[in-house]
Amino acid sequence: MRPEERLRSTIDGRSVGEVDVSGMFVTILAAMSGEIPFTTRFKDPYDCGWDNRSEVKAIINETIGAGTPKHYTRGGMCKDIGMSQEQFTHIRKNFITPKFKCLQILKKDELDSLTLAYHESEIMLRTVESMKQPIFILHDCLICQRDEELDVGKQIQRVFVDYCKEQGWTPIAPAFSVERLGEEKREFSGYRNP
Repeated sequence: MRPEERLRSTIDGRSVGEVDVSGMFVTILAAMSGEIPFTTRFKDPYDCGWDNRSEVKAIINETIGAGTPKHYTRGGMCKDIGMSQEQFTHIRKNFITPKFKCLQILKKDELDSLTLAYHESEIMLRTVESMKQPIFILHDCLICQRDEELDVGKQIQRVFVDYCKEQGWTPIAPAFSVERLGEEKREFSGYRNP
């Protein structure tokens, strides 16, 4: 279902909003590794000094998908946005590798996107179970009733921090955004050392 279709949906006759965790996988990796690339408060977990967020996000997500920090060749995501191999290499070497040391813990078939998806699912499910209201999970976002989005986002942060502590990771509250039909997306800061 396309985002605009999702936002036209209703829950119990009420309009919905979408709460999206920003950079869920990279935030989990940061918490797991203790290598935190974010400032104390952050809205964009992909911020590394490169001006094109989509390019940074594509390289990081491809690296996570490859399950190794030794990801040197652009893949489908980078090609789809028109990134050349030269751009890929430049951004990866000069901006991503120095900033996102958390990617160094990736290991194919042991600590890769499947492992991260498991933790993401646990966090989202625990959030929904704790809210006691109708909420639908869609990967790293939750669809909830309109006007409940901020409470849901803050609960994701609390659950994420508790989950980090339970796992013995560095606690981080993830950044998130809220979208409503016909309105500008609103972004809310994540924070470290909660």
